[in-house]
Order: sequence, then C-alpha cells, then structure tokens
Amino acid sequence: MSVMVSESTSLAATAVRCVPARVEPTPVSVREAIAARIALVPRRDENILIDLGDGEQIMVDLSTGTMGHALSTASEPTIALRIAPRYLSRILNGTLEPRSALLSGSMKFTGRVESGVRLLDELGGKRFPRQETFTDVPAPSPTTDTVLARRQLQEYGVCIVSGALPPAQLKALRTRLDDQAEAERLAGVAYLDGGRAASKERRGYRGDDEVDEASADEVVPNQRIWCLQNKGDEFIDVLNNPVIDDIVIPYLEDDHPQAAIYSANIVGGGGEAQFLHQDQSGVHPTTPFAIGVNMIFCLDDFTEENGATRILPGSHIAERGLAPDNIYTIQGTVPAEAPAGSCILTDTRIWHGTGASRSISRRRAVICLMQRSWTRGASNGVLAVHPSVLEAMPDKIKAMFGHRVTDGLGAIQTEPEGTMVAWDPDQLVLKMHAGSTSIAG
Repeated sequence: MSVMVSESTSLAATAVRCVPARVEPTPVSVREAIAARIALVPRRDENILIDLGDGEQIMVDLSTGTMGHALSTASEPTIALRIAPRYLSRILNGTLEPRSALLSGSMKFTGRVESGVRLLDELGGKRFPRQETFTDVPAPSPTTDTVLARRQLQEYGVCIVSGALPPAQLKALRTRLDDQAEAERLAGVAYLDGGRAASKERRGYRGDDEVDEASADEVVPNQRIWCLQNKGDEFIDVLNNPVIDDIVIPYLEDDHPQAAIYSANIVGGGGEAQFLHQDQSGVHPTTPFAIGVNMIFCLDDFTEENGATRILPGSHIAERGLAPDNIYTIQGTVPAEAPAGSCILTDTRIWHGTGASRSISRRRAVICLMQRSWTRGASNGVLAVHPSVLEAMPDKIKAMFGHRVTDGLGAIQTEPEGTMVAWDPDQLVLKMHAGSTSIAG
C-alpha cells in the first residue's frame, strides 16, 4: 500500500484553546458559547446556518467573526446544519466528534459539509494543524515481519500480514462461507447492503437528505454474515490465529481482548463506496489510544478494482489533523491492497471505508473486531453465542465473547478472577422470603 497524504490545509485553522465553562444543552447556552468563541476562529468567506429546531437558528459569518439570527441576514449559507442543542452542546464541550454526529444521523446538512465540520472542530477546540509527514517507518505493505507490522500499525493505523491464513485453511473458509451465504439467501434471512437499492438503515446515512435516494432499479450487491462463531468450526479456528497473540494483544496491552463483532463481508460487483468512519465512532469523547484492532482476513485478493478497504493513513491520531472534513468522499485515501490469505489490521480510530467495486467478481473477507476487555462491543458476545456452540467452545475463545471474569469485570454474582461464566437463569438468586426455602418465580 503506497501512502500519499491528501493536499495540505491551512495551518491557520488551529484549535480554539480557551474553552469556556461547560455548555448546557439549551439554545441559550449554545448561543452564548458560540458568541464567546467565534472571534477566535480564523476568518474566511463562509456563512454557516445552524438550525437548532423549534425555530431557533443561528447564522455565523466567518468573514467578520460575528453571529446573529438567520432571519436578520440575506446572505446565502455555505452550509446549513440541522442539529439539536443537546448534540451541539456535546460537540462544543469536546465530548462528541462532529463526524460521528453525521454518521449517527444526529446532525444533517445541506451544502458544503467541509465548511460545517471545520467550524465545529474549531468551536470545540479540536482543530489541529495538518501533519503531512509523521514517521520514518516504511508505509504498510504485505509483510511477514510482525515487529515491523506492529510499528506500522502504531504509526499508520494499519498493517498487512501476508500468509496469515495457510492454503488449506483459506480453502476451507471459502467453502464454508459460500455455503453459509447461499443458505441464508435461500432461507430469506440474508443481510444485503452496499447498493443504492438498500434501505437507508443498511446503506448508511449518505449525507444530504435531499440527494442520494435509493432506487428500486439498483442492485444490493453485498452480503454480510453475522455471528460467525455460530456458523462452523472453520470460523472458530480463525480465532486461534497467531496475529492475535503476535500483534493484537501486544498492541492493546490487554491479555483478554473481546470479539466485539465477528462477521464476514462478501462484496459483489457494483458495490458503492462506503462512507468513511472509525470503528470506535461510538466512543465519546475520542480516546488517545485504540479501543480495539480490527482484523480483516482476506479470502480473495484485495485490489482497488474490487473495492479494497480505503484508509486515511495516520488519521488515527487526532492531533495530526488528518481526519476527513468530508466523510462522503474517498479523497486522500489509499486502498489497502493485499493477496488472499493476508490479514489487514487496523487501529479502531483510523478513518476508513469499503471501496467501490468495479469488478464483476466477488471479494470475500472474514472480519473480527477485537476490543479491550473492559469495553462494550457492538455485538453482545454472551448473548450472541448459541448454547450448543458454547458447550464445545474452548475457554480461550469463550473469553473473547465475554464469558471470562477479567480484572474484576464481567461477573454475574461476584465470581472470582478468571471464572468462566454463562447465561444460566437457574443460577440466579431471585426474590425470597424468610422461613421459606423456595425462590419466588
């Protein structure tokens, strides 16, 4: 993977360092905070309309560093942001990332999104000068050197381990995944996404509500297969892969990371590019360390043509100023190209997204997001493992799905460190009465 960082932005757009008292989730408090901070924002020829709802609107004029009511000016806004005071107050307090607000649909817009994101970064004190050069470590490309791979993961937020899946295991995974995917389609339970015909839920919020509406004439070319732990020993075997012990555990400095999401993605021809996102976008405020590492096991060659994951190298460290102002474009990203059998590992803070597929062939991957043992995963591991699967699952793998008491966390009724626990209602003590040995149902 060759790394070219996108074009430079002005170093004048530095963060607002003097942050006033906590902003309350009210229109009045939000207005006061913006009025106090706007003079510190660099001047440029932009007007930003902020619609708080219920008729509350603010027009920010960055050419003069002033603000007023929208109705008092005839200027056309560069962008109109629609966001409730409770979300805007969190951005101003630095506890909510503006791009995450877009991803969740908490903030919507019409117009030039870059202008709005930049302003909110500045008002929240989180706008940093762009660092074009940040390391002497070679750019990530497939390697068998795990020491180098760990350094690349640290510096670039991504590394690629070649030969992570031996040929026999690679063949077995392809066969099992294809069979499972076809069976789910035939049973009518397949999860399809990635095309313009997909629902908004499965397509993701694409930005401006007034455009990019799905068309029934378009295809939905991608298929995701969830909870792989329940779908064959072939997938359980992947969780014993050496990259977990050699890279993930040392990187997170956590002996028992959990499998927060375990799934597969089959990208079909014509799949559109995914919006850029972080795999820990639900963590607020953003942490100065990785919550987890995502492992992408390539069952086919990953190429730019077939929609290889696109990465913004180095963007996992916020102070480098490399986070995208427009998450709906791949500008500045590079494809993580890798041969089949490789494992692409990404820091959960890195900005990335699935690339658009211009190929007629499929691109298959098994994906496991490993998170620190004290975090809450997107998938509830304890509830997501079927009892019949849990019964035969080794303790090492059970721990990955939250069945181990680790550092005093994850117990049911104060079980000691290292205990393996599971959902068993018969072991839970319910309401009782003195003088009776029965437990009330």
